[in-house]
Amino acid sequence: MIYKTKGIVLESFKYRDNQSIVHVLTEEFGKVSYLVYAPQSKRASIRQSNMQVLSILDMEVEHLPHRDLQRIKEARLSCINHGILSDPIKISISFFIAEITDKCIYSSEKDTALFGFIKSCINELDNSSKNAMFALKFLIDLSRYLGFYPADKEENEFINIGLDKSQQALLIRLLNKEEQFSHAERRQLMDSLLKYYKHHIPTMGNLNTIFVLESLFDI
Repeated sequence: MIYKTKGIVLESFKYRDNQSIVHVLTEEFGKVSYLVYAPQSKRASIRQSNMQVLSILDMEVEHLPHRDLQRIKEARLSCINHGILSDPIKISISFFIAEITDKCIYSSEKDTALFGFIKSCINELDNSSKNAMFALKFLIDLSRYLGFYPADKEENEFINIGLDKSQQALLIRLLNKEEQFSHAERRQLMDSLLKYYKHHIPTMGNLNTIFVLESLFDI
């Protein structure tokens, strides 16, 4: 059956010579893996440029329950994120957002609140002029939708993941909406937050985008 849904591209990788698998966070079905034919294939119907990371799409999809790889019948850009595409720093942040979202979300169930949050973050990044704290704030806010946002900032919820007092103090400052952090403090915050995420999502593994992102903390 054919359905219409909005989608956000999280990852695309080669599957066979003329096929790719694309992970998309959809508004109607949660996270879905789609089989997409390469542009040179006779069966190709999707523009490869529409499959860039964090592209927001208007999609017509064939969705069958219990099928591992679904099919996209049509996909059009819902909007063009000019602010992201023209800024190397924002591009790096967008790859980080896409990777952490892809690694943390396993459910193929509809979650309009989570979809709306990711979509609003993309729009915010596209229009933002202050990017130094963006990835850190994103991790804090995403944890709320994933179910492990620190409930009480005054209770040291970070002790059991092996953070020392200075690391805990930095996280509490971030939770209290402070924005003035040094380069070294931002690096430390990223390390602490990723440790916090891995504590709650042990299967998350390492991030490929973190090395480029950390270099931005020196800017």
